[in-house]
Amino acid sequence: MMKKTLFTLIILTLSFGSLTAQERWSREKAKDWYEKHDWLTGANFNPSTAINQLE
Repeated sequence: MMKKTLFTLIILTLSFGSLTAQERWSREKAKDWYEKHDWLTGANFNPSTAINQLE
């Protein structure tokens, strides 16, 4: 019974994830968004190669 319940929960979780996915942005929409936002700087951005939060 526990395996069946767990399997059902996993299937439901995976199926709901695809329902909320958004379509890919067009080049124009991405360009408009990029022009409205500044570069991420300071302690609010952590590059993937950082060893600690303030590197």
